[in-house]
Amino acid sequence: MIKTILSILFLWIIYWFASIPSCTKYYLLEHQESSILRDTMIKWRGKNYVVLSTSPEKLSFFLGDKSNRFKSFSNLASHLKNKNKQLLFAMNGGMYLPNHNNEPQGLYIETGKIIKELDSIVAYRPIKTNFYLHPNGVFYITKDGSAYIKSNKEFQQEFRGDKINRIKYATQSGPLLVNHKELHKAFTPKSKNVHIRNAVGILPSGEVCFVISEDKICFHDIASLFKDNLKCRNALYLDGFVSELYYPKIKKYNSLNRGDFGVIIGIID
Repeated sequence: MIKTILSILFLWIIYWFASIPSCTKYYLLEHQESSILRDTMIKWRGKNYVVLSTSPEKLSFFLGDKSNRFKSFSNLASHLKNKNKQLLFAMNGGMYLPNHNNEPQGLYIETGKIIKELDSIVAYRPIKTNFYLHPNGVFYITKDGSAYIKSNKEFQQEFRGDKINRIKYATQSGPLLVNHKELHKAFTPKSKNVHIRNAVGILPSGEVCFVISEDKICFHDIASLFKDNLKCRNALYLDGFVSELYYPKIKKYNSLNRGDFGVIIGIID
């Protein structure tokens, strides 16, 4: 009798695990409700992702000057250490031009200063890169501590003249993964164009969420994660292939010796 009960229980457990939907969140990290950063591991449609969420006012953008680009997490951490500051989190923050000293490919604003003007091309694709898979967009944080993602075209319409002075940080990248709750029309499920990828979205709460895949994925995979799982109205692709994360709480990402980037987005203490 006992053996029969145990056998039924065993089969029920197997059935329960098999029935968990692929979009279920599972917490491999401590998942503490920190005042700085919340971390979650998500399995979405068979692929694994790290999702890190924070308030916009906690974030800073870094590039370095023309003669001394940071380019890597370790260089940035050394720079901050000289100022008695510590890097708590970092991720590559948008497309850049490796043949031009890792200059941002599009708009870049740091602490209110325009370092690079907006790439305003919206009607054609001068070269076949992800940046010009229109629409591309801008992730920006205003001086009042709010975060937004808008298409290139919308950004141009809103920030004419001195209105751009309202922005504290901005980085332009592309393509937009999600635009007004709609997936980019060029994305197809099961595309063969797969890489480790990272991106940023704005949660319904107004928090910023950064995502990096742990598996090679296509654009449709990560875009659907933002739209259908995280419920982001807008999300922007940051990069693929060079995608990196510094987050010492996870052993896999606790090394500063990563990267050859342009813009770096981080949290410092």
